[in-house]
Amino acid sequence: MKAGFFSYFIYKLDLNCIEALERYKSRDEHEKSFDILKNRMGFYVQRASNEESKEGMSFIAFVGLIIISVLRASWKENLQDKYQSCLDMLDEMESIRLSEYEDGTSHMTTFTMKQVEISRRCGIEPPYECLPQSLKKK
Repeated sequence: MKAGFFSYFIYKLDLNCIEALERYKSRDEHEKSFDILKNRMGFYVQRASNEESKEGMSFIAFVGLIIISVLRASWKENLQDKYQSCLDMLDEMESIRLSEYEDGTSHMTTFTMKQVEISRRCGIEPPYECLPQSLKKK
């Protein structure tokens, strides 16, 4: 069996080895989330004509990072055996649509069983009217 090691330099932090490892793992997750935001979501260039627009786009990016981090955590904890990445989970959810009409009513598409499972594993209960018929009977 081969074994390896890694080195992680910590300056002015009072951490034991387990805490340092958890901090390192967290940093790795932040870098992966930033890569998704920058490369997959297209926020590598901020096309803004003024400072307010730039701040608005930064806020949208921040909210996107929160969502991506929740998805990545759910994927790692619950769905890693079914999807190769959290982006594959997002691809599965892509067909969901919400239509809002001028009279104030709205309609959301019916979820597939996979979409219901992903939603529930992320801690979100889909609206009852969006559940497939097989789940509504239960």
